[in-house]
Amino acid sequence: MSIMARMLKRLVLLLFLITFFAPFAAAQRSQGEFDPAVSGGPFLGGGAFFNTSRNTSDLALEMGGMADFRLRERLGLALSAGFMANVSDNDAYSDRTGLYTAGLRYSFSSEKLSPFVSGGYALGSGEGHTHHFGFAGTGVRYWYGERIGVQFEVRDYLTSDINFLQGRITVLLR
Repeated sequence: MSIMARMLKRLVLLLFLITFFAPFAAAQRSQGEFDPAVSGGPFLGGGAFFNTSRNTSDLALEMGGMADFRLRERLGLALSAGFMANVSDNDAYSDRTGLYTAGLRYSFSSEKLSPFVSGGYALGSGEGHTHHFGFAGTGVRYWYGERIGVQFEVRDYLTSDINFLQGRITVLLR
């Protein structure tokens, strides 16, 4: 096994552990504040790949987990790890891919309903290839109660020849 493959496996394990344990490590929050110090949970997403160098497009589904760490009042660090599967057969992207992201999230409020923008770096890896993406996104979080919420997000991942437009829904736990 190559050094790169071992490092990638360790990164996947680390992101999984952070994503799984983040909601349980959340600190106590003050009364009336809906933006916790740590939140996270499972997500389901889907989107379309556009490969401009091959002039093809594909549809993909993704599932995984995310963790969000509040750095400042409205600024957070978001990490996610997911597995993506190609559901069409147009060969714009490989059939199975891991997608790992690290980015920043800026919330426009810390209320129960909170719109946000996000952006960062993503690594797509699988079946003998690796792609580095930049991404930008926007979405909204809604907290149903003390410990559970939902997040809707749309992201656009870009490289020089691949564009991946994705929608995601995340169940948030804290």
